[in-house]
Amino acid sequence: MFASCRRWIVFYFVLAALASAVAYVRWPVIPAALAIGFGLAIPLWIAIAYVIGAITNKGGDAQLIRKAMSGERPQDGEKIAVCGTVSSGFETLEAPLSHRSAVAYEYKAIPWRRRNAGVLEGFALAPMTIDGPRGSIRVQAYPELAFPQDTLFEPQHRSNLEAYIAKTAWTLHEGIDFKRELDFMKRNLADDDGRIRFDIRRDSGNIDVASLRLEERVIAPGDHVCAIGRYSASRNALVPESETFAYQVRILKGDAQQVLRGARSGGIAHLFLGLGCLIPLLAGVLAILALVPLEAIEQMKPEKDPSWTEVRIERWIDRNVRRRYEFLKPSGDVAILLNKGQARGRLNDIHLTRASATPDGELRIASDDGSTGVLLQWRGSRIESARVLDGRSIFVAAIDVEQISQDENEMIGRITYLSNDTNLRVAFDAPKQ
Repeated sequence: MFASCRRWIVFYFVLAALASAVAYVRWPVIPAALAIGFGLAIPLWIAIAYVIGAITNKGGDAQLIRKAMSGERPQDGEKIAVCGTVSSGFETLEAPLSHRSAVAYEYKAIPWRRRNAGVLEGFALAPMTIDGPRGSIRVQAYPELAFPQDTLFEPQHRSNLEAYIAKTAWTLHEGIDFKRELDFMKRNLADDDGRIRFDIRRDSGNIDVASLRLEERVIAPGDHVCAIGRYSASRNALVPESETFAYQVRILKGDAQQVLRGARSGGIAHLFLGLGCLIPLLAGVLAILALVPLEAIEQMKPEKDPSWTEVRIERWIDRNVRRRYEFLKPSGDVAILLNKGQARGRLNDIHLTRASATPDGELRIASDDGSTGVLLQWRGSRIESARVLDGRSIFVAAIDVEQISQDENEMIGRITYLSNDTNLRVAFDAPKQ
């Protein structure tokens, strides 16, 4: 019964763990990485669910409906679609709000301030048979009426509801009780005799019918429908599935061609909804990257050694996000916390650890052994020339000076330079000697 729910819960935790691992690469602080991962996994989880629904449910519905149109007899235990005309024999129902003749109906009376939670709601199903290319097949499970509801506005509909309230024996479900609702759902899902009825009242006080929005779904004798569910050959019926905690049968209105068109368009809509859920995910990622600069993380975790891809992403965010959207700028500057004469960064794959300067503005940043590094000439806060110690030149205009301060004793700053053959990113505190 709960296998499907368990799978989706486990899937969420797997996504959250993966997202946390990715966040940890950027921000190697376990509580922060877990918070980011579990938060960002929510829209990602919803997006993937929509895409899977578009591929499996809608695409699967279309395949089942096409097979139903061929008239092929189903196999026992097979999930099938049954398309045809609704028949109920001699037993019919009356929809409580519209008084239409029905084989199945569902209604809700909802306060206008709410979206879906009805103060009154109910469902009824009479023995139903669908006559189509596959012969006559019954529905003996609690179905989802998977088509748009009718919203009723006429004064007569409100009068009908008032009369129905007075004569109906209601099941009272006040307050929030998940166990009660779960047990109620399980009992209805297990019903397989083709007759179901319940009327739920969620408020024991006086109900002002004039303040309610009235909704109703009705399947009438003679309606064209397609029902999708698990087939039992011994009963010649669509029956409950004990493995799934969900509606056992879905009934869509319309003939096979109409439902087939709806399945295709519904699949496309689910796909776009899934892609739309990625928008808040991307916005959240950009906001986190913008508000927590790479330099700040390096100060918290000096052992972090960012990849050049991270550096390029950081530079793109700085140029295109922080400078454009003021509210995404970090508050204040990120301090460079280095000892005098120390540098932290890389030239390609070589770590630079030493920095020194001269009073006339020459800055030298090098590796431990001094064999690899860069030499820059400053004039005020502007770089006049730059080259790698092995003789390669650096295009000065392409150097990003992210922070620089100097006096007669030292130069402190951070520079970034990215090209096809030379990648440089280093922070330094260079004493003038």
